[in-house]
Amino acid sequence: MLTSCPTLHESMPAVSKLEISLECNGLKNKDILSKSDPVVYLYERRAGHRGESSWTRLGSTEVVKNNLNPKFSTAIQVDYFFEERQELLFKVLDVDGPIQRDGEYKGDFLGTYNCFVSDIVLAKGRTVTGQLQKDGKPYKGTIKITFEEVAELRQDYVFHWRGVKLANRDGWFSKSDPFITLSKKAENGQWVQVHKTEVIRNNLNPVWKPFKISSSRLCQGDVYRPIRLECNDWDSDDKYDEIGYIETNVSELCNPNQVIRLKHPKGKNKSVGTIEHISPPQVVDKPSFTAYLQGGLEISVAVAIDFTASNGDPSHPQSLHHRPPIPNYLNSYEQAIWSVGNILAPYDADQQFAVFGYGAALPPSKVTSHCFNLSGNPVSPMVSGVEGILDAYRQALQSVQLSGPTLFQNVIDNAARLTQAEMKDGRQKYTILMIITDGEIMDMDQTIHAIVKASTLPMAIVIVGVGDTDFASMERLDDDEELLRSPLDGRSAAFDIVQFVEFRKYAGPAAGPRLAREVLMEVPEQVVQYFMSKGIAPNPPRPPGRSTSMTPTAPLTPGEPAMGVPAPLL
Repeated sequence: MLTSCPTLHESMPAVSKLEISLECNGLKNKDILSKSDPVVYLYERRAGHRGESSWTRLGSTEVVKNNLNPKFSTAIQVDYFFEERQELLFKVLDVDGPIQRDGEYKGDFLGTYNCFVSDIVLAKGRTVTGQLQKDGKPYKGTIKITFEEVAELRQDYVFHWRGVKLANRDGWFSKSDPFITLSKKAENGQWVQVHKTEVIRNNLNPVWKPFKISSSRLCQGDVYRPIRLECNDWDSDDKYDEIGYIETNVSELCNPNQVIRLKHPKGKNKSVGTIEHISPPQVVDKPSFTAYLQGGLEISVAVAIDFTASNGDPSHPQSLHHRPPIPNYLNSYEQAIWSVGNILAPYDADQQFAVFGYGAALPPSKVTSHCFNLSGNPVSPMVSGVEGILDAYRQALQSVQLSGPTLFQNVIDNAARLTQAEMKDGRQKYTILMIITDGEIMDMDQTIHAIVKASTLPMAIVIVGVGDTDFASMERLDDDEELLRSPLDGRSAAFDIVQFVEFRKYAGPAAGPRLAREVLMEVPEQVVQYFMSKGIAPNPPRPPGRSTSMTPTAPLTPGEPAMGVPAPLL
């Protein structure tokens, strides 16, 4: 059934907006006295809020009369979300009559073609050519899909503001501690915060630091999208009092001569101050994430799994590692691996993934290791594909003894060494380390020090907390307000590379897609930020080559573990 498809977070910006151009060759002729009159409809399927997965029509080409090899002039735009698995359906019809109630022309079926958006953005020469199908079998004719990236999302805005004569919300003996938030209006009409400045203490004429924000994050490329700027007074209990606000748009915010006159939060005709530009707003063109992919960028995946005793005995149903004999059952660890791994897998050409364990006593010595390979290879942690990660994890449950404590430093250091090794051959590659854990870490200072060191590398760390533990201290690692600073040597992180997510917040229908989106949504911006900071431009797009579509991922089927016994990392 082809219906509208609610998205997971309508407010989140697309990585890129793609303009899809189409042509067909060798179509089947369904007309007796002439040739077919083809049209192509494009549908997209994404996971919805409640786990449903239905198709929504994105657009169609024009009808090309009397032609079995049509080149269509009408392009169709597709929003590309790196953190989602977006399936596309191209449906080709021979038009015989007027548009019907379902929105399609009356006509004869000429074939369909399925692929994922990731197939298209990774295709050499920005082109995918595929065989049309009918009922899952090859049909007469091919379809050629070519994309261009819409340029509006390839920009950053730089703003530098000060407040002038802001209203005092702190009484006689102090002054306001002002900060600014920017929010954009989502498709559902709600305001979604996209940026927050630092707090300036005890100052009614504050000067905030310059900040940069991407066009996609701020307004999704639409300079007339409604933006709400709020100036608030921070209080020590992390609450705030409103000073004033204004509803505007990016076009107006970028006017260097504009003085932003704040409105009273209660609608009173009373001045509450202004926001002014210290320097003219800048619009900075930047390479896109998609441009790096087209130049051959690969996303490498590493996974680290918690084998500490706090998970509980795997043979007990209450254990987070428990695997009951239920077909297709996935525990929390497996769900995280499966959901995130299948989003990232298409971006790694050789499908070789590093997988570590930590916090287990290993045979035969029973000595606790805080980083060991699950591959069965003492010198390499690599396994093949997402299924290989799951197999290695399941095999380890049969051979190691849960121990502890929970320490992250060794895992982060080892993943960083792998990342450094892959930088030596000049390839553009970015590593995502996913650490899955059930508890608070016992080496916080050492972990922060390891993260600070890793922040200079093409690397991001996502931490997934499973179970019912209080993960409050994890928020310290994922601080969007201030860069981490090493307690051991005082160095500051080059970038914020950590994203922490609690698995339980995404339990229920569509848990996997929702978790993957939350975990991975910052990755494209992190990738571009890293390479730009090093002065590394995207490689030239790879030349066209024979391209084939990836088939949709099959449902997970239960199977016996196939990987070897875990061995210490050398």
